[in-house]
Amino acid sequence: GRPPGGADAPGGAEAPAASGRAAAGGALVNGGGLAGEIGGVAGPAAGADDVAGPAGVADTAGAEPVEDETTMEVRVAQTLADLQAQASGAVVASQLKRALLRKDSTFSEAEYGFRSFGEFVRYLADRGLLEIREGQTAGDPEVSLPAQGDDVQAFDLLRAVVAAAGGVAALSGLKNHVRKRRPDFSEKTLGFRGFLQFAKAARDAGVVTLAWDDDADDYLVRAG
Repeated sequence: GRPPGGADAPGGAEAPAASGRAAAGGALVNGGGLAGEIGGVAGPAAGADDVAGPAGVADTAGAEPVEDETTMEVRVAQTLADLQAQASGAVVASQLKRALLRKDSTFSEAEYGFRSFGEFVRYLADRGLLEIREGQTAGDPEVSLPAQGDDVQAFDLLRAVVAAAGGVAALSGLKNHVRKRRPDFSEKTLGFRGFLQFAKAARDAGVVTLAWDDDADDYLVRAG
């Protein structure tokens, strides 16, 4: 068999987020009155996370069934990564919330114990999952993912995830497991078109091995 086609779409359904609200002390903005949480000018649409990989082989990594244990923090990071990849400028909190609602129309920060989306954003910032800074509109801060470091750190993360899976893992769905360890992970911020291309670069660096397996009908990644 040959590697299948298809775009990499991050999976994951909501699960209860960590309990409790983080203190707002030290926050750069007061998100309690977040302007235009749903209304206003629509932000960029959140799209598929990966495009076709090199040599015409589509990147299928991450296309796995929805997993209940995926947390809201991971979903927010995935959504923000999509927005940042498509936006020509800064992404603001109201755009992030609209993108979350497009993915899940039932989303509400109140279900996680927060009085406003701004409070939810500050909570994630306090945990280091995203960064906020004052935006052009009062109460609607700019949001971004933290810097991810260099390729070497990302390759080491991939190897650690594969090692934890017993030393070998199918490529499909592996990206979701990487994001469980680091919710803000996105290979695009490292300059790769898709997760398959990222995995091939890790192979070329000698960190992992990567080979198509006809029986598994998938690429198998082994810790180097």
